[in-house]
Amino acid sequence: MLFGGLFDEPKQQRARPSFNTKDKEFLYERQKGRCAGCREKLPMKVLQVDHVKAFSKGGSDKPSNLQLLCGPCNASKGSGTQAQFKKKLQSQSSAKSSTSAKAKKTNATVKKTATKKRTSKPKDPFADFFRI
Repeated sequence: MLFGGLFDEPKQQRARPSFNTKDKEFLYERQKGRCAGCREKLPMKVLQVDHVKAFSKGGSDKPSNLQLLCGPCNASKGSGTQAQFKKKLQSQSSAKSSTSAKAKKTNATVKKTATKKRTSKPKDPFADFFRI
């Protein structure tokens, strides 16, 4: 490689695929109208065609490599693999569940404390002053 590839022919780039309504309908039926990421049932017009193995990483345009994702899931997946994306979703859901478990525990503690305060007799405002 003389001159660091300065005079080499540029690599031919693949054209970005475009998917028609028929392609999208096929994927929509295959996935039963659900996003492949969050599994929410959504209208077809909201879902976006995505490559399981990213197009930028050599993924094909075959139906077996295509899926429908909602906008937030598609943005979150980016050019990563489906396996990486699923791990990311699982870690997010486990973080949410642990956060909600902590919130439930905190709410239970607050309720317990509130109950205890109600059952105790009111403090005399002059008790400290007169040291009773």
